[in-house]
Amino acid sequence: MIQTENLTLHRGKRVILQGLNFTLRPGEVSVLIGPNGSGKSTLLAALSGALPYRGSVRLNGAEVARTAPGALAEARAVMAQATSLSFPFSVAEVVTLGARRPLAVEPFLAEVGLAGFGPRNAMELSGGEAQRMHLARALIQAETAAQAPFWLMLDEPVSSLDLAHQVAVMDRARAFARGGGGVLMVLHDLNLAVRGADRLLALHGGRLVADGAPSSVLTDALIAGVYDCALPVNRVPAASPFLLVQSLPGLTAPLIPANLPAMVPAKPSAAG
Repeated sequence: MIQTENLTLHRGKRVILQGLNFTLRPGEVSVLIGPNGSGKSTLLAALSGALPYRGSVRLNGAEVARTAPGALAEARAVMAQATSLSFPFSVAEVVTLGARRPLAVEPFLAEVGLAGFGPRNAMELSGGEAQRMHLARALIQAETAAQAPFWLMLDEPVSSLDLAHQVAVMDRARAFARGGGGVLMVLHDLNLAVRGADRLLALHGGRLVADGAPSSVLTDALIAGVYDCALPVNRVPAASPFLLVQSLPGLTAPLIPANLPAMVPAKPSAAG
């Protein structure tokens, strides 16, 4: 369980997070949403122990600020939004950095679509491949940790991925939660967040402005107030809420120029 009480964080004189109170439970995928600069990544860093804070953050009952790094590693794995390497480690070497005991890395690489990548130079991977490599590192850390429940803390884990891998990562997160772990991630893609989350926590100006099931959090009022965007939330019977940018008022220009050749040839007429 992750519990915060009056969580506040300053950088110099600037207040980044202010008075946050919430409880996250294992078995759920919780997603932080909000505009750029709302404090999502900062909050994830504070919860993981990477940034100092005021107030209280308790991870599985232990105050994060007073927990040794080794003990934190037994309770959570962090996948940063961007991670750079300074040395040409192999992919397998990077993945095993998360292991608390010897374990074969190939099954974890295969799980994230990187089968056979173990010997490759990790510095030569594409952005999407590197993201999946670090997800494998987090998963092997979870598998070898002694403490339960274990938490995956993922900051924009799908930002460099194609559609198929985005869906695969979200499905893997849900499977991890269904197995008893906890998942907290930052996402900008609201439709993907709705599909994958049990719970949305919306931040705006460093404050928690909405918290609950996607169907209750994602409303016209929230989109307008938090994102400053008059984009209506669409709903159809028996479906989750979703957003279409084509619904924005004033969008009159065609999305595809009319002079582009047709991508699919027209079917021949019956006379032809």
